Amino acid sequence: MIKTTSSKQARNRRLKKVALWTGVSLVGYELFVALVLRRQQRRDVFNAAVAAVNRTQKSLIVVGSPDRNLINTLVGRDYDCGDLCIDERGCPKCAVQAVGDLLTVLPMLPSNSAVIFVADRLEYVDNMPAVLAELQRVSGGDLFIVRVEPWTLTAFLYPGAKRRIFKAPPSADYVSWKALPWRTADKVASFKVLATAGKPNALPKFGP
Repeated sequence: MIKTTSSKQARNRRLKKVALWTGVSLVGYELFVALVLRRQQRRDVFNAAVAAVNRTQKSLIVVGSPDRNLINTLVGRDYDCGDLCIDERGCPKCAVQAVGDLLTVLPMLPSNSAVIFVADRLEYVDNMPAVLAELQRVSGGDLFIVRVEPWTLTAFLYPGAKRRIFKAPPSADYVSWKALPWRTADKVASFKVLATAGKPNALPKFGP
């Protein structure tokens, strides 16, 4: 009996140790993704958007304040404000901003008027197909999206997350996603991004 009890205690200690190191590994990986991989992805995609601005001579719209995240507040920005920054909480450190959700702001903008850079925001919008249709219309296909890595805990557990995004421009010419299991699924799970021919339009004036 004493031997059996000792064996159970030793097994429980091993299980606790495995659980502890598993937890430490998961947290460490999430921090590595947040501090290194995701920040580099934002920089790379933003640089690609700036190159598109230079090529097309369009304005640059940034969706998602560059100062929104705690990490960016502490260690600096991964991207800049663009000609117009859109965020439902505002972009207080940007010269020109539009405060509101995308389906409120984007319908006010002309078609094919800007290169659009979206930073980790599409996982949280309410009506993904409608938002993508407006992004397509305003960007004329010059759309650059940073997504939260769909295999990470952040993609599942971050407050307000509604879906995981698997593919998005510029690495693909479409956006594909899947609603989180506890969220109501979007009617459409894929959206083709098409280029718009013709001369770009100008953005209206925002701010003072």
